[in-house]
Amino acid sequence: MVHRANPYADIPSLYDMYVQASVPQRPTERSALDVFRNSTNDPQAIPMDLPVGPDYVIGPGDGLEIDLWGGVSQRLFRVVDREGRVSLPEAGPLLVSGRNFGRCTAAVQQVLRTQFRDISADVSVSR
Repeated sequence: MVHRANPYADIPSLYDMYVQASVPQRPTERSALDVFRNSTNDPQAIPMDLPVGPDYVIGPGDGLEIDLWGGVSQRLFRVVDREGRVSLPEAGPLLVSGRNFGRCTAAVQQVLRTQFRDISADVSVSR
């Protein structure tokens, strides 16, 4: 029996023509992940304490710093709890979650003015 050479050895098979093998690629990464990577591994290298604007929406876990002056001089640090409230002296809890920072500031100032005489208040987001 004589074996002849295959005349179609250099032509791809039908399987090869209809199936494309994927080229090995690097693993996919989340968008903008490289922004949070730094070569120094220093967590202080990325500033996360940026000032917020009046449109920032207050939510649970946000920290508020309330400076009082006038009839009372005091600096209060309050954290918005899971229910979205902050506890104010002499006034009790105030719902601030879901409000923008401008409305939250006005609400805190209004509540504190009803409880203290001749007082001014400044509210800022501490964390």
